[in-house]
Amino acid sequence: MPGVRVRARIPLSFESLAAVIARDLAEIVRRGGARRSSEETAELLTGLYETAQKALALAVRAVREADAEAAGQVLAMRQTVAFQEESPLERQAGRLRPDDPDHLVLARLQMSIIDKLTRIFDLTARVARGVLPPAPQPTG
Repeated sequence: MPGVRVRARIPLSFESLAAVIARDLAEIVRRGGARRSSEETAELLTGLYETAQKALALAVRAVREADAEAAGQVLAMRQTVAFQEESPLERQAGRLRPDDPDHLVLARLQMSIIDKLTRIFDLTARVARGVLPPAPQPTG
């Protein structure tokens, strides 16, 4: 049964989410130390974090309550995440200063944070898709 196979992936996606949060983000924080982003960059990163957090909460609700609407809300966030992912990267590209090694370290850390938050959203979207009924297959 196709729906059962899709649903079987949900626990694996949650395990992957836990690994990204516990291992990868924790490592970025450890490497970052006392380095701080500018206020504008911090706001951009916070926006992406909040979107990923909201998507995760909706995905959990979708699984717990078999709530297809919550799952659909997660998937509808794709464009928001894409914008929030690109915005800080474009800002960083315009501000790179190769002569300042500390700035390069901070830029790499910020890019890693963006990558991990986007990965969290991708895994959350995978969970949400697992809640939705399989798409009808074209006949003929």
